[in-house]
Amino acid sequence: QVKCRLLLHTFRKPTNGALFRQLEHFMQFTGMPFSLYLKDDTHTFAFSNPDGFEHPTAHLSGAQKNMSAVALQMALFNVIHPNINLFRAF
Repeated sequence: QVKCRLLLHTFRKPTNGALFRQLEHFMQFTGMPFSLYLKDDTHTFAFSNPDGFEHPTAHLSGAQKNMSAVALQMALFNVIHPNINLFRAF
């Protein structure tokens, strides 16, 4: 819950749209039969099936949760990587 609120607070900027576009892109890349998104009212992640029904992420299997986490991490990295210097010389 705290991590999600931090994520929401951090990305409630113009880059927010970029984050969720990247998340959608990587979720499609995984081939999972659902889409993942952040609910604005509860500040939690949820998913919807192709039939349009919304479910909490607790209903995902372990493998689906792992793939969603990887997709989210890849999306975050793609959005914020210009601000991160991983190879800075000390």
